[in-house]
Amino acid sequence: MKKTSRPRWIERERGHSNPSDCLRSPLRSIADQEDRRHLDRIPNLSKDLEGLWIFAYGSLIWRPDFEFEKKRIASARGWKRRFWQGSHDHRGTLKKPGRVVTLIPDDASCCEGVAFLVSHGEAKGILSRLDLREKNGYERQALTLELQDGGCCRAITYIAPIGNPAWLGAADLADIAADILHAKGPSGTNREYLYRLSAALFDSKINDPHVSTLEGLVRASAKERYR
Repeated sequence: MKKTSRPRWIERERGHSNPSDCLRSPLRSIADQEDRRHLDRIPNLSKDLEGLWIFAYGSLIWRPDFEFEKKRIASARGWKRRFWQGSHDHRGTLKKPGRVVTLIPDDASCCEGVAFLVSHGEAKGILSRLDLREKNGYERQALTLELQDGGCCRAITYIAPIGNPAWLGAADLADIAADILHAKGPSGTNREYLYRLSAALFDSKINDPHVSTLEGLVRASAKERYR
């Protein structure tokens, strides 16, 4: 039997000489061809590939709830993390929605998070469960990641686009902090979400002034100390 060689463009672990090479890689097709909502249109992952990367920038960082093969700190250029998405299914209610993070396009920004590699055999089931978890305004999207330990890859993530039904949008940080302080939903208080996100970023050595500033404001209002 003829042995199939590994394609040269699979450089996730070996690294690219230039991060922009990712944008030209055929690996883009893994995520780009994946339909945002329809599971029956997930592409067949080649046996040459280790699996599918999923990018976490919010609660998935500390609670992925799925088995993964690898975990890497990763950056998504052209995006910033913001507490602009409403939550009335997890961290708030219809009358008093909480605020959770989404990614906002911004050419001058770079969002750091965690990339999880899942096996191609588990990818369809994992995405099905994530679709349910992220159903309140989030959509699957493909994006390019730069891995902290070298190289880059295409990945799937969940982004709540501007204007979705649960969208709250930008506001003064003091107003966002007030929303977070008072909101509570089936998954717990909104400030617990903020605190756990801040702690997860700190543990991963990721600095995000938007998150840390909000934590300071909420803790000051709640008269809670840092732990």
